[in-house]
Amino acid sequence: MDIITLDALKRATRDKGQYFFSPDTTRFFDSRYPSYACKSGSLAYFITSERFRHDYPRLYTIRVCDLTTGGIDTVGEFQKYGTRQQAERALKKLLKTE
Repeated sequence: MDIITLDALKRATRDKGQYFFSPDTTRFFDSRYPSYACKSGSLAYFITSERFRHDYPRLYTIRVCDLTTGGIDTVGEFQKYGTRQQAERALKKLLKTE
């Protein structure tokens, strides 16, 4: 398993015409991203957090980016995890099977 920086991930998606990391999208979902993703072949896994309104809790989602297309999908359920630690444990478990 390799590590890819968030900047490299952003470039890869932007170069493929994707808007997942655009400022407008980030602002709309009040999204936060880690500084890195875990790369396995042409896939990169990472955790995002979103909060739709300031009175809502921040929840966490595992994502996967196909580096060949720049497409990003949700792994499992959107906002499934109540804490970053829960999402990190689930991601580690997922990566063991990759």
